[in-house]
Amino acid sequence: MGGSGQGPRSVGPPGETPRRWSERHGTIFTFTLNKGARVTLTFTRQVHGRKLNGKYVSQTKHNRHKPKCTFTSLSGTLVVNAHGGTNHVAFGGRLGSGRRLKPGAYTVSIRATDAAGLRSAARTLTFTILAN
Repeated sequence: MGGSGQGPRSVGPPGETPRRWSERHGTIFTFTLNKGARVTLTFTRQVHGRKLNGKYVSQTKHNRHKPKCTFTSLSGTLVVNAHGGTNHVAFGGRLGSGRRLKPGAYTVSIRATDAAGLRSAARTLTFTILAN
């Protein structure tokens, strides 16, 4: 399973500077690819909610007495075209749709997909967006 004919098997090592930042200053995600590919950054966060009928849902005044739970919520994705080698993605908290991530702790999963549709293993980073 080696050689340059394979898909983007390696995304790594990911990094971020700084790990705690405000929207005003942003951060830079860095990662390395073994060849050019489309890279998807998927942002998730841990959300406290309630378990209702076997599902995890956000808390409302109607379900506040149900069992507590913590679940992972998808916050959004950002897709960039990246080249082989080290890549730098400046990020200020805005997703491609123009939506902003709220202050809090997040996990970003970085996964590359080449032109043939082969996907790399996901690599993750955690970071915190501070209120301005």
